Amino acid sequence: MVYKKYIKRGGKLYGPYYYKSIKQNGKVITEYVGPCKETKSMKKKSSLKKFFKTFFISLPIIVLVIALFSLPLNQINEKQDNQNSNLGLIINNLKKKIIKVEVLGLDITQFWEQKPPEDRVIDTLVEQCTVAYYQGCGGAEAILD
Repeated sequence: MVYKKYIKRGGKLYGPYYYKSIKQNGKVITEYVGPCKETKSMKKKSSLKKFFKTFFISLPIIVLVIALFSLPLNQINEKQDNQNSNLGLIINNLKKKIIKVEVLGLDITQFWEQKPPEDRVIDTLVEQCTVAYYQGCGGAEAILD
């Protein structure tokens, strides 16, 4: 008769170990049989299942990585070329404007620091009026000269 034995060590369960009992010279002796044929075939099946799972999971990942590295490189290079040409046009336009300003005899710093006419009008209006702020009245009242 064959029976199973399990061993517990360090909180882990090991087994099953298959043993059989044999009677020799009036004494009962237990003999280790080894793994049963079902467990060997089960191990083969489980290893095949693991292989196929890892293969079918890793295959799409590998295809995606290859696609990401091979396909967009051409598109990225074309976009960079377009951006570089656009940047060159912008720089050329700025150089032409600066040259025109220098030809006219204007200072470039004054050219960039000039305010639009609306801002100048607002500045002159603010300089002409005195503003008194009252707390708790819901806002500010302007007293004009």
